Amino acid sequence: MSHNLADLLDQLDSARTGKDRQEMVRLIRETAGEESCSFEFKVKEIQPTYGDVENKKYRGGMTVLGELVDERPEYEMEYLHDQNGQQIELLLPRWCNREVSRWKEGEPFGCSGNLQDWDATDDRYQLLVTEVPFYSLAGKLLIWSLALVFVWWWFWPLWAIYKVVYLAIPVGLVVWAVAAFQGHEALARDVFMLLVILGPLGLFLRFYAYYVNQVWNEKGAEDQAEEES
Repeated sequence: MSHNLADLLDQLDSARTGKDRQEMVRLIRETAGEESCSFEFKVKEIQPTYGDVENKKYRGGMTVLGELVDERPEYEMEYLHDQNGQQIELLLPRWCNREVSRWKEGEPFGCSGNLQDWDATDDRYQLLVTEVPFYSLAGKLLIWSLALVFVWWWFWPLWAIYKVVYLAIPVGLVVWAVAAFQGHEALARDVFMLLVILGPLGLFLRFYAYYVNQVWNEKGAEDQAEEES
């Protein structure tokens, strides 16, 4: 479920003390996996993410300091505080680095994310960004169309082979043996050809995926060691 960040901050800003606000942020953070916030903001400053971030995908990413844009009309909604201009700190994952580096100061953007913390020193909220609309609706339609034409027609069959190869090989051998024993030469021949073609392909995909995972894990360990040093 997605909420308006300004509505959520209304509740937090009504807390009596900073300690109460931090406790409310902690409770919200515990449900961050189930609920997110949508919001608009203006860019103030962009910098690399420093410090030890608990979530690995945000390590090596970008941190954007900005101001919340609160466009809720007073005649439609009664709210406790005007959140326009509220200072926020956004942590974006590493895959966003290239696009985020092109953002300019004062540009408005829309995002979705999870409320992570509240900085009492700078009086700003910290959020982990989960969705950034880098592309327009036309751009998204183009990307999905290209994916349908050039990717999906071969990706899903290979994915299915990758998933069932360990089960398909012994089952295929049993079917081939039974068909050959009972004299079903056509069935035995077809099953044998499928085993010869799809068996090695499935095993290759399995070993390739294992190799890629090992490389990524080693790279992640090296990056973490560099950050700690």
